[in-house]
Amino acid sequence: MSLFGLYTKFCAHHDQCDTLVQLLLRAVAGMATIEACQCYVVNITETDSNTVWVTEMWVDEQAIRHPSRWRQQRRSSSRRAH
Repeated sequence: MSLFGLYTKFCAHHDQCDTLVQLLLRAVAGMATIEACQCYVVNITETDSNTVWVTEMWVDEQAIRHPSRWRQQRRSSSRRAH
């Protein structure tokens, strides 16, 4: 298996980092039910109060390119978020 990863930098407007983090954390719960998504992590740094990083790991590149398949791949909702 060849995993596909994304490491994305988000730059929040001044004093809006907490709002951005909350939105991204909502995505964590949703991604936990998608089998093709192996990892979805939201990170903040101590050195830049307006930057948020998201790390994603998918089973392959096609999994992230075709979100219409996600519904077919849903896991049990009892699985915990990463």
